[in-house]
Order: sequence, then structure tokens, then C-alpha cells
Amino acid sequence: MNRIARTVMIAVTSAAVIGVVSPSIADDAATGTPPKTNQQMMKECMKKQKAANNGMSEADMRKSCKDQIKAHVDNPNAPVEPVVPAH
Repeated sequence: MNRIARTVMIAVTSAAVIGVVSPSIADDAATGTPPKTNQQMMKECMKKQKAANNGMSEADMRKSCKDQIKAHVDNPNAPVEPVVPAH
């Protein structure tokens, strides 16, 4: 492959990569909110669990929240639904 053809191929590949990567970076920047830490997610979850006041012990609420956070970390696009154990 001659030098000009290689330069053109690199330019086209670079443009394609930038076109794919840029929108995802822009989406992250557009939200303006940094990702939540596990500690923040745990606080919010515990607050919601206590507000629901469904008779769970604090240990059960903490376990439920840990399970929800783990599920969110494993699949961040899944909808967040509270885990309510059967009584």
C-alpha cells in the first residue's frame, strides 16, 4: 500500500471512530450530573425503603438495597424497581 492510500485510510478510519465516540461523550456531558457512588445510591435506597415503611428490619432493607445496587452496577440501563420481599 502506498503512502497516500495509507494516509487516506487512516483519515477515514479516524473520522469513523470520532463519529461513533463523540455522540456518547456528548450524551454524558449533556446530562451534567456525575455518576453516583455506591454510597450515595445506598443512602437514597435506604431513605426510600424507610419512607415505604413496609415493616422490614433495617438489616433486610440494607440487604435489599445492596441487591438493587449490584443489579444496577451489573446492568445500568435496567429500570430501578424496589425489591420488596414476600411476607
